[in-house]
Amino acid sequence: MNGIITSTKTRDLLLDHKTVAVTDCAAQVVETVLLANRGELKEFPLIGAAIRQHLGGNADRFWPQDTKKMIRACGVAVNAVDYDAQSGEINIR
Repeated sequence: MNGIITSTKTRDLLLDHKTVAVTDCAAQVVETVLLANRGELKEFPLIGAAIRQHLGGNADRFWPQDTKKMIRACGVAVNAVDYDAQSGEINIR
């Protein structure tokens, strides 16, 4: 999946030789889905895994499956999403 990406440090468009960089953006799409809350992306109101809300709270057993469906809806091929509530690790394969 190719697309326009942003800089991880400044959140501005990443430039390459004075033009917008177009490269593989699957990791950035997954990051956006994980960090967004539902309703935050106005064109896609049901996309948003709201990972910040899960920090320090009870683990939702349906969250990994719902997140996998959201990432797939954004066009990124995902086989599994695993969440370890003890360590807070998320594995996306």
